[in-house]
Amino acid sequence: MSPTLFVIDGFSYAFQAFFGVRPLTAPDGAPTQAVFGFAQMLMKVLREEKPDALLAAFDTPEPTFRHQRYAGYKASRAATPDDLLRQIPVLFELLAAFGVPVTRAPGWEADDLIATVTRAARDAGVTVNIVSRDKDLYQVLDDGVFFYTPADGSRFGLPEFRAKWGMEPSQVPEYLGMRGDDVDDIPGIPGVGEKTARDLIAAYGSVDGLYGDPGLSRAGGCRLTAKQKQNIAAFRDQALLSRDLARVRADAPVEPEWTAYRLRGLDGPRVAALFTRLGFKTLLAQLEAKEAGVTSAVAAARREQAAGVDWRCVNTPEQLRAFVNEMSAQREVAFDTETTGLREWEARLVGCSFSWKERQAFYLPVRAPLGERTLPEAEVLAAIRPALENPAVRKVGQNIKFDALIMRWRGIALRGAAFDTMIAGALLNAGAGGHGLDRLAQDYLGHQTIPITSLIGEGRKQITMDRVPLGAITPYAAEDADIALRLARVLLPRLKAEGLWDLFTNIEMPLVETLTDMEATGIRVDADLLRALSRELAAREAALEAEIHALAGHAFNVHSPKQLEVVLFDELGLESGRRTKTGRSTDAEVLETLA
Repeated sequence: MSPTLFVIDGFSYAFQAFFGVRPLTAPDGAPTQAVFGFAQMLMKVLREEKPDALLAAFDTPEPTFRHQRYAGYKASRAATPDDLLRQIPVLFELLAAFGVPVTRAPGWEADDLIATVTRAARDAGVTVNIVSRDKDLYQVLDDGVFFYTPADGSRFGLPEFRAKWGMEPSQVPEYLGMRGDDVDDIPGIPGVGEKTARDLIAAYGSVDGLYGDPGLSRAGGCRLTAKQKQNIAAFRDQALLSRDLARVRADAPVEPEWTAYRLRGLDGPRVAALFTRLGFKTLLAQLEAKEAGVTSAVAAARREQAAGVDWRCVNTPEQLRAFVNEMSAQREVAFDTETTGLREWEARLVGCSFSWKERQAFYLPVRAPLGERTLPEAEVLAAIRPALENPAVRKVGQNIKFDALIMRWRGIALRGAAFDTMIAGALLNAGAGGHGLDRLAQDYLGHQTIPITSLIGEGRKQITMDRVPLGAITPYAAEDADIALRLARVLLPRLKAEGLWDLFTNIEMPLVETLTDMEATGIRVDADLLRALSRELAAREAALEAEIHALAGHAFNVHSPKQLEVVLFDELGLESGRRTKTGRSTDAEVLETLA
């Protein structure tokens, strides 16, 4: 078996991780999602692929020889987000801790460095796996060269490329010379889109071949419009320039010998210290079983997390009286419920948790496995009703509307909802994929919460919370209230600093009680009218679709962006707008511009 070399397109993967991983922050508030995604990828490659050598190639800030040839090269690219730039030094620190060699060369792009190393490695009989989404690099594909996708471990090689692209890797720059590349601002030939460029490659093989036939006699199968023929004739120099800009070079000033990139082994204590500083506790746990020297760091982090926590189970009448006496003196309490399900109108109450002091919380169970001591539900509800219904007592919670509805179905109207950590998280980071308590705790407190699956399991073997022993559910439920309280005290000043406090306190939080009242009351709908509207809209949609097919000259799936893209830009020859990761955009803004 031949040795294996993995080559990472550094900035390309950093961008991918930055935008593909939910926003994360270290305990000190610094953004970390790009570093986290990069670390996940490195660990997966090392654990599952066990490469003989590994290299990360990066661009440098200096202009390249391509910029010198064409001033518009990559000119329209937006500035790199500040939150990503802040993570680059940490990313190099991560690579050093993992013992991964890094290569850069002023005036050269990472693509050229990767092409140079790849060609030299193949000459030495090494199998090369490239970690990149840059389609420009497809031109380096060869026997024994693959594009590796860390998410699923899949590989894209020469056979897959030929089947998908219908050309040889060496023809990629020829194709881009004709079509252009919106991502890199390579102009190509105006009016020549993806389909036309593929047809021209099939007919001529290259840009030189195209212009060797000035009468376009071999382009009969390309269905060229008069405008496209005119543009091909007028933009010869631009096509040749575009082809040269798109071609990667394999003579970059980089060490070509693959043995220079043999793995040196990660520095366990150094990685542990970095992960602890960044709050990557889940990654620390993954390393724990693999790397000597990490276990002590993980254990220290967990001891630190649990230090000083006072999470109590209140399940005797005496404890309940003491709890109520202490709570009656509070003006702010964090509140959470544990239930048998997520449908408020049918879920049974399992218990309630409260916190008014950081690292201290109380859990009041009303249901538990047979033989475990609980409190009667009616007594617990009567004991907590005064505080919950008193608007002068500020209530803190995570998705507190759910808990309010649970109480409403038991005759308690929760008032004084003052701080919902889920809403605060959504306002501070609207683009995040979710705002659950586990995620907020990791992002803002560097705290790894107890996973619910450790209590109730998953899939067919999942149980309900009322079957979880008190010894397990007490810390879980108490932690929910404690963490909600801690988060509120961290997020409040951030809301004020971001100018969101007025929106949060005067619109969002009052709306919680309004929505709770609405959901508890319900609404009346005219079902017959809704069905009639549905039929009317369906008929109108069918008529519009038939009109679109008539205009296009054939039927196609109007809901498919890929099929619509071909009709608009290739068949009708309309000017394409901006590009997305999957092709030319056909969103509403582009369609309105075309209209």
